[in-house]
Amino acid sequence: MVISLRMSAQYHEPVHPLKALTVYGALAALDESGTMVVTAPVDYMSWVEPLDALTAQEVFSNRNKIMYITGEMSAKA
Repeated sequence: MVISLRMSAQYHEPVHPLKALTVYGALAALDESGTMVVTAPVDYMSWVEPLDALTAQEVFSNRNKIMYITGEMSAKA
């Protein structure tokens, strides 16, 4: 959680100021443009059931989304 908060701070200052932070199974922030920014300190992210369930939540529909990770992501993810 601490690393996710640091990642959010790194996004906040140079990219877009964040308006709100919340947790939906992962730390998520809403920036001033309305984009949902999800931070994940992972080495490698693959498309698995928990990630599918996270992104299927209504709060993620009909909005711009950014997944900010520290490592790499599979093509499917």
